[in-house]
Amino acid sequence: MLLPRGDEYIIAVQNPRTAFGDAELKGCSAEVDRFAIPKPYSGGFTATFHLLNQSREWAVRCFTRSISDLQQRYAAIDRFLARNNESFLVGTFYLSQGIRISGQWYPIIKMQWVKGDTLNSFIEKNIGNAGRLKKLIPEFVSMVRRLQQLTIAHGDLQHGNILVRDGKLFLIDYDGMFLPKLSRLKTNEIGHVNYQHPGRNASHYGPSIDRFSSIVIYLGLRAISESPGLWTKYDDSENVLFRAGDFANAAGSPLVRELAALPALSSEVERFQGVCKLPIDDVPDLETFISGGFRYPKAAVSQVTAPPSTSSQAVPPVILKVVPPVIPKVVPPVISRVVPPAIPKAVPRTLPTHLPAPSPATSAPAQVPARRPAQPAQVPHAGQTGERVSSTLVGIVAAVVLGVIGWAIWGIWAFVNAVH
Repeated sequence: MLLPRGDEYIIAVQNPRTAFGDAELKGCSAEVDRFAIPKPYSGGFTATFHLLNQSREWAVRCFTRSISDLQQRYAAIDRFLARNNESFLVGTFYLSQGIRISGQWYPIIKMQWVKGDTLNSFIEKNIGNAGRLKKLIPEFVSMVRRLQQLTIAHGDLQHGNILVRDGKLFLIDYDGMFLPKLSRLKTNEIGHVNYQHPGRNASHYGPSIDRFSSIVIYLGLRAISESPGLWTKYDDSENVLFRAGDFANAAGSPLVRELAALPALSSEVERFQGVCKLPIDDVPDLETFISGGFRYPKAAVSQVTAPPSTSSQAVPPVILKVVPPVIPKVVPPVISRVVPPAIPKAVPRTLPTHLPAPSPATSAPAQVPARRPAQPAQVPHAGQTGERVSSTLVGIVAAVVLGVIGWAIWGIWAFVNAVH
């Protein structure tokens, strides 16, 4: 049967008198949003509406996807609840002629409305109140114990299906519930992925299907009460700290590593890692998990072991001090300044004053020796200067190379000592 869409349910619920077949629901009004439109609480395969009158409040669950054997399941649940008045279970009724849309009747679930916070909302509001969170843990353990005693299972234990009111817990949404009367049926859901064993599939349906999810919720509550900062770090509105990936690879999970570092949780975290490796049919019940009275694969722990000592008395290791080698100081060579030799100053020659004056008749021009041409100054040529500069550069390069080699030798020596 093709079921209505969510928006079609919203339109119908605007007029309860014509929409519902149940006389009590006809006289109710729906909770609306700020636009005066009926407010749906979506979850799983349903759109849930809050209907209320002067004396009673109801949750009306309208289905958007077909659920196999829905009428048979809720008929068995109705009978079970009539015989067992459990405080954490609420009255539930299956109505085949529940709501009419476009002239056709569709089934609904009429369930007692519980005023309270979903589990994750309660944690969010009380994250700074460790005492209140710790009080919730024994309440949860007690509820799970009672489910086990009744040989039933909820089928989808998770934050959205657990309500908290005045410190008490209530379970809602019984679509996937297991009862002994339903053991011949197959499950129609496998629960929220962030609470289920990696091995769970549609073939698992029985009184033990809540075991893994109850351990997840218990350990999450314990962790948050011990270290509230974990909530800020790992909450994503769809979990109580854990996600599906933490179960598939617990050894590599950052969350699991953080929990293992908490002294109050280290033993339980080790057991939890083992539970994740167990076949789903071997997962213990919650109280057995808490006591540790079961066998499980040990988590692999890497250890660093020292070589055996040859003496009965422990000898402290000798720690060698690494001293870097002495590197010769590079001293720049002295560069001689090339000074050209002094050029001798030419001095004019003078005639002797004691020679006799020549005769006017026979005088001839005086024979003055010719002046020797001045010789050029001896200045070093460019080839000589280049040779001196080249030798200087060779000295500098050699000193630098020696320094680099020295530092390299010291680095290798220090690395070898650090390794050993």
